[in-house]
Amino acid sequence: ITKGQQVAWMKADGTVALIRSSWAVVAPRADEVARHFYATLFGLAPETRELFPVNMEVQRSRLLRALVHVVQMVDRPDEVVPFLEQLGRDHRKFGVGPEHYDAVGVALLSAVAEFAGPAWTPEVEKAWTSAYATVSGAMRTAARAERGPATWLGRVAGHRRIGWDLAIVEVAVSEPIPYRAGQYVSVETPQRPRLWRYLS
Repeated sequence: ITKGQQVAWMKADGTVALIRSSWAVVAPRADEVARHFYATLFGLAPETRELFPVNMEVQRSRLLRALVHVVQMVDRPDEVVPFLEQLGRDHRKFGVGPEHYDAVGVALLSAVAEFAGPAWTPEVEKAWTSAYATVSGAMRTAARAERGPATWLGRVAGHRRIGWDLAIVEVAVSEPIPYRAGQYVSVETPQRPRLWRYLS
């Protein structure tokens, strides 16, 4: 199915409208949705807990931002598909494998269903199931196609503070990173394991 065909199909059967209307019901309790999602995920796949930082506050916020973005762009494949593909490539560094996507889907549907209440109809469940299949398919395909390493090991070679909130950090890595000035790089340190900071 091409991107255009997929969007036409989603519009034809009302998938986009169902996803957006049901998300509008749960959005006021988004933080609880995120907590329920991770509790369900860790119950279904306990090994995934070690992929996340001890403090989950930042992670829950990132999950919600990604969800909102996908819900807003679900009928705009030219914008949402590249986002999902990058998300799939990025998740390799967390240790996410193909085997984790099914548990994530179950946890996501469980969380939305829990807080949607009566708005969670069989039609809404079908819409979310179809949408998640598209989302996870794009992420898995991009992750599988990526040929470079998931992470690079490096050491801090220099640090120079140039303002109270700005510093230049030089990092020596074992092999070149495909990076251009202005892009960001996600960085994890031994002092704060599994907590990735995005630096540019």
